[in-house]
Amino acid sequence: MLVRRVDFRPRTGRYAGWRAIDRSGWLASLPFRRDQEHGALMRSDAPGDVLKKWKPLPDIPESPCGDLSFSGGPGLVTVRAAYSKIDGNEPRDLIIIFHSAAAFMAFEEFRDPWNILPNATAPQCESERWSGYVFPLLEVRGSRWLRSFPEERLIGDRKSYRHFTIGDIDGRIHVLTQVEPSPGWTIDWADPLQTAS
Repeated sequence: MLVRRVDFRPRTGRYAGWRAIDRSGWLASLPFRRDQEHGALMRSDAPGDVLKKWKPLPDIPESPCGDLSFSGGPGLVTVRAAYSKIDGNEPRDLIIIFHSAAAFMAFEEFRDPWNILPNATAPQCESERWSGYVFPLLEVRGSRWLRSFPEERLIGDRKSYRHFTIGDIDGRIHVLTQVEPSPGWTIDWADPLQTAS
């Protein structure tokens, strides 16, 4: 399984944009262009990257996540999206298990290449209270990240892979998988030691 942490730094001058560098030497330039039809800023080097709202369960709240945690092992990534930490949401958190995860990446706030210009092209939460926030569960269609993998590194057809991204207020993870993720709700039990006064 591949895990990649990336540091983004601005570039200036003739080739203004963003440059991504990680310890393995992976580089990606992320210049932007203005989309003529919608007026939004889009990455010109990745016209296929389209962010779509992803609702693995019908009762996903139209709010951000308060916290995100994940654990991983060979071929398996488990994500806990803490919706319970957002005022007004039910006291439960979303657990998503990604079976046969080919790769995943984790980014801190504003370092994610799909979130360099927040809210420019990502779907927003539809509730009035959270309308300025990016919806936390997204699928990246036409993924440039998936296209960056050579065919010999993938098992099966490239079209069988899906790129999912899950974010909270402070960060975002990305997962490539061939298998439909397994979502479910878990109750966020209060810690009796913290609630006792």
